[in-house]
Amino acid sequence: MSGEKPVRGKTALGVVGWAVAAVVATTVGVAALSAIGAGITDSVVRPLSQDEVEGRIAAADATASAEENRPDPNEPDSTPSPPPDPQGDGPPATGGPAPSEEPDQSGGQAEEGQNQPDQGGAVSPELIETPGGMVTARCAQGRVEVLSASPAQAFGVDVDNEDGDDDEPPGVTVQFESDEDEIEVHLSCADSVLSHRVSYDD
Repeated sequence: MSGEKPVRGKTALGVVGWAVAAVVATTVGVAALSAIGAGITDSVVRPLSQDEVEGRIAAADATASAEENRPDPNEPDSTPSPPPDPQGDGPPATGGPAPSEEPDQSGGQAEEGQNQPDQGGAVSPELIETPGGMVTARCAQGRVEVLSASPAQAFGVDVDNEDGDDDEPPGVTVQFESDEDEIEVHLSCADSVLSHRVSYDD
């Protein structure tokens, strides 16, 4: 009976030691898992407080308002221009009657077949066209001066100086003549004004 007591005592001590080791291992494992879980949870999800939420919303609203009110440099200035000053020196209003032109101080135009003299007593040459040819003449010093007489095709030309009579003033007659027609251009000067008359004779 005395020989079995030591064996039972060693067995009891072994069971107690194993139980203590199991408890310690379990405690360490639970503590390690708790620490790892807490670290992962804190780094991934952390709920914001009410003050933090309101602060972030206010900051976002302020940024959006500043961006909206910032002027775009690419857009033209939409500020309307002020109306013109009615008392200013702007251009006169349009739509009124146009100013009247200065009246002709030369005393009017020459009648058909006449040419006005210049200040030297001679007038500009006048071109007279007829079916028989063309005559260029002017008045110089009160007399007719024929500058050229060009007959048309099939016409001849003859220039005669005339002293004049009761019916015709003194002047020059240019005659264009063909086999069928005869055309005369009578030229005269009155007050240094050249006049002409054309007559036809078949």
